[in-house]
Amino acid sequence: MDLELLLLGLRGMAVPEPVSVWPLAPIWWVCLLLLMASMLVGLLKKRPQKNPYLALGLSELNTIRKAWRQHQSNAMACAQLSSLLRRLALAHYPRARVAALIGPAWLAFLDNSGRTQAFSQGIGRALICAPYEAAPEVNLAPLFKLTRGWIKAIGTPQ
Repeated sequence: MDLELLLLGLRGMAVPEPVSVWPLAPIWWVCLLLLMASMLVGLLKKRPQKNPYLALGLSELNTIRKAWRQHQSNAMACAQLSSLLRRLALAHYPRARVAALIGPAWLAFLDNSGRTQAFSQGIGRALICAPYEAAPEVNLAPLFKLTRGWIKAIGTPQ
């Protein structure tokens, strides 16, 4: 047999069709679904807060409370609470409206903005004098509660 005759009798090699990108294999569908679910969970978890400084204020309030429990310094705790309230008010309200307030006017502002009367007519009066006394006789538990309520009140629409 002649080699040329043998070569002429051969057929061409069967080449498979190219692999398609679509439709995807089942494992890719699972990966896509997991990716979309994780993105959705991430978006739902990471809702931006309207006022992130209010969350920081609540966190600082807890820090002040813990420090007060350890050191039991009423004067220092009152001074820190007063400073915290002032800083949050300056961050939330126009500076011209808040910065110059002192004494009863400051307490009246806290009452109006916090929708309460406990600053000017209750335990909140301690914020005026207690920071400057050596050992003030103040029950700080209600003052911490009042401060927390004020922070939450300014964070909610009226």
